[in-house]
Amino acid sequence: MAVAEAAEPGDDGRTLVLELPLEALQEQRPRLKARWVGGGSTADFHAELDALAIRGWRVAIARYEPVRFTAWP
Repeated sequence: MAVAEAAEPGDDGRTLVLELPLEALQEQRPRLKARWVGGGSTADFHAELDALAIRGWRVAIARYEPVRFTAWP
């Protein structure tokens, strides 16, 4: 399981929760994250995560409302 916070302007700010194969989580995700943190675009990061993910959800949390899970992408 991997979690990423959206950080670019115009993004909705919800948390992304992904189910990834263990090998991808240990080997590929750190490289993807390093490229993203080093100045890569969020769109490219999401596209690469989408290729690795088994499934994913956006999680929206608002005060006094139930947590909402939306299928991703």
